[in-house]
Amino acid sequence: YPICVDANAGEIVHDIKIFKVENEKLAYPDLNSPASTTPYIEDGRIYVFFGTYGTACIDTKTGEKLWERRDLHCDNRIRPASSPVIDGGALFLHFDGVDVQFVAALNKHTGETIWLKDRDVYTTLEETLRKGGASDEDIAETERDKPGDNRKSSATPTVIEVNGEKQLISPGAEVTFSYNPETGDENWHVEHEGLGWNVACRPIYEDGILYFTTGIARLLYAIDPTGSGDITGTDKHLWTVKGRTPEIPSPIVVDGLLIMVNDSGGSTTCLDTKTGEQIWRKRLPSGGTYWASPVYADGKIYCSSAKGTITVIEAGREFNVLAENEFDAAFYASPAVRGDQLIIRSETHLYSFAH
Repeated sequence: YPICVDANAGEIVHDIKIFKVENEKLAYPDLNSPASTTPYIEDGRIYVFFGTYGTACIDTKTGEKLWERRDLHCDNRIRPASSPVIDGGALFLHFDGVDVQFVAALNKHTGETIWLKDRDVYTTLEETLRKGGASDEDIAETERDKPGDNRKSSATPTVIEVNGEKQLISPGAEVTFSYNPETGDENWHVEHEGLGWNVACRPIYEDGILYFTTGIARLLYAIDPTGSGDITGTDKHLWTVKGRTPEIPSPIVVDGLLIMVNDSGGSTTCLDTKTGEQIWRKRLPSGGTYWASPVYADGKIYCSSAKGTITVIEAGREFNVLAENEFDAAFYASPAVRGDQLIIRSETHLYSFAH
């Protein structure tokens, strides 16, 4: 159900039923829903993606469904989380299941397939678990309950431009890929160190450096994206930060600083983007769990926690808490910035504030 809300008045304009799904195959239903992805909106159109349950394009003025695709499938038992991305005339989607993992490029005007690309990862779940030190019993249990879980990713792709050529940066669970967005051909890839589960942060590209994380392995990579083929461990791998990186909320890059909030406890770290050197590391006063990505607006960073606290910190080389706001709510979705508005969605309400 995409819901259209008047951004100024808060009134519901459209409440549209897009798909009816019989017998959803879900695990951990308390964590999230098939509507976890963020729609992509442009003038006159919005694109909604529910993973294996369907993709659709909707007219924002009338609420009319312009096209839909329901024939691209994977085992989304833990729900899709990668959001759609548009560049030029193409809509890029990640289908990450415990069975298959592929990238789709669709014509944004018609929904027709431009190309499909399977991720070329050849490790097995047993190999990944054994490398991580799992016992035979743990391996057998995981293979029974979550077959192929090591291949599933939850990150949104990013389109970047390098030396006049565009690249689609596509994070997988164990490998991050760069594809040609027009053809789906691989430019380069980096194999992740450690266990490859729950890669959720969106890659960031700034001043010629690409930054991405590796899920539960909690590594942050800084990569020069001008290479080709397998660039793992080469001079294109500029630096790595271990152990201080988030699993779910994406970092922010602003004015030569990379700032990130860890999932648990509110530990916040600021790094120099060129060297990876830590500038400061502090804990947000309220602590808590953070799934929502922090957002930057007007020189400030807004951090929304699952226990209902929104902490505002200065985006600078000194850690400075500007405000803490308590809500009777739980925030898992990342806020959105619209002009001077900060739009925040909790589990139960939608809020709009002037930032």
